[in-house]
Amino acid sequence: MSKKRMVTAVASAAALATAFAVVSPVIGDTATADAATKYTVGKAIVSDSMSRTQTNGWGKYSSAVSYDSNGAEFSVNGSRAQIALPASGKTKAVNANYKLQDVVANYKLSTNKLATSGAGIYSSLHARKSSAGDYRTTLRVSPKGVTYLELNRWTSSGMKSLASPVKLGFNVPANKQVNVKLEVTGKPSVSVRAKAWLVGSNEPSGWNISATDSSSEALTGVGTVEVSAYRASNSPVSTLSYDDLVIAPMQASAASTPAPTAPTTPTTPTTPPAAADGYVAGWGNPVWQDEFSGSLSKWTVRDDSTHGVLSYDRAIIKKENATTKNGVLTIKGQRMDKPVVKSGTREFSTGYIDSIGKFSQKYGRWEMRAQLPLTKGNAKGVWPAFWLRPDNAATGGEIDIMEAYGTPHTANTSFDPFNRSEGTLHYDQTGKNKTNSWIPVTDLSGGYHTWAFEWTPEGMTWLFDGKPFKTVKRAGNAAYEKAFETAAKFHVRLNMQYGSPYWGMPDSTTKDTADFKIDYVRAWAYKG
Repeated sequence: MSKKRMVTAVASAAALATAFAVVSPVIGDTATADAATKYTVGKAIVSDSMSRTQTNGWGKYSSAVSYDSNGAEFSVNGSRAQIALPASGKTKAVNANYKLQDVVANYKLSTNKLATSGAGIYSSLHARKSSAGDYRTTLRVSPKGVTYLELNRWTSSGMKSLASPVKLGFNVPANKQVNVKLEVTGKPSVSVRAKAWLVGSNEPSGWNISATDSSSEALTGVGTVEVSAYRASNSPVSTLSYDDLVIAPMQASAASTPAPTAPTTPTTPTTPPAAADGYVAGWGNPVWQDEFSGSLSKWTVRDDSTHGVLSYDRAIIKKENATTKNGVLTIKGQRMDKPVVKSGTREFSTGYIDSIGKFSQKYGRWEMRAQLPLTKGNAKGVWPAFWLRPDNAATGGEIDIMEAYGTPHTANTSFDPFNRSEGTLHYDQTGKNKTNSWIPVTDLSGGYHTWAFEWTPEGMTWLFDGKPFKTVKRAGNAAYEKAFETAAKFHVRLNMQYGSPYWGMPDSTTKDTADFKIDYVRAWAYKG
């Protein structure tokens, strides 16, 4: 057998000479896709030419990807993977078992027999497959090879058609291959689009069918890619063959804007680059993450009734102030109708979550993508934070990855913390022995940004929107050794306090509501 050519993640070609239908509805009426975010294709996770031989499954593509498929219906014959459909009305599926959020996937498909009556044969390509559901495009080959392309969302509530099925401008004869491609990107509004074209013809430059899912049931978390097949009643016993399966992450970057002719301060895009699937060069894939597409089961959600109140805080911690919706965690600060007197007067309620007893590690990388609730002149006392503390509190030490402070402030300094955040290394937990640095002046009043922290045996680095702004070296640092070079592991904390002993307490000018919105939190292990 001649060696097969491995396909690349994405092929770019001229458009078909003939026009094709494009359908682009918006599902839901509360949000639109983020037009500022552009996506490029990352390095393929799977680029499978199916050149192995396997029975009772599709086997393993690599050490990282092993197909979840068992049974005589699944096989690989040295050139193509197959799904046999001996019984009608039953779906057979193969899962790639590799989780991605923003993804493009494609394969070549053929069937050995066409239906002569009935609905025909279906092959679906799924993305973001999880317990919550999945997005999928389905190619239906009806009698005489007439083809249709569908775009659906499946959840526990059933199927939701995202767009009207499109009749494609070609027929598929038996044993003729057709390319099918699916792309899913974005959150909380999700872009879903698909295309299909005959092998041997040029790939269309556009998409046959597309939709933006902005509904409350939008699937915003990570999930796997799956291939499934189905034949309707009255369709003949068939075998579907698959070849050149490609799965690749789509990586987000902000749309560029013209550079100012005379900038006075550094600027950054409102939607910064974000690792679409969590993969980071040198660190690999996260070992722990929360995309906030469901419950907060990975966290302890604090409540005043069980955890008490904080020092200097003018807020009561309530578990209902930490909620998830559309793939975003919101820690809400809210002025209460009636203040509560508890270790002082507390006018606000707020939220607080931590990973104590659920996840902690020594060394590694941590990252948060978030939108801060700090608006100029009316956020006095508002204090959002993303930080790490050791599981053993007696160890000492604290790592503040991000702290930001509302204005106006009452500190005895000319320094203005507005549109700034700081990263701090505390050698103890008194707040006196520390080293801190501030990010450059940046518009933090709107849009999302990333804050990351990297810790190795050599030292620590803080990053903002992917760029380092603080480094602490271990060598020759006795205080560092005492606080951090112990056996203690560090857990994650996310909260928003009201009131700082240095920057000031909230007052009547402080806005009634402040939402600290977190897109994701991810952690990577140190590999040595």
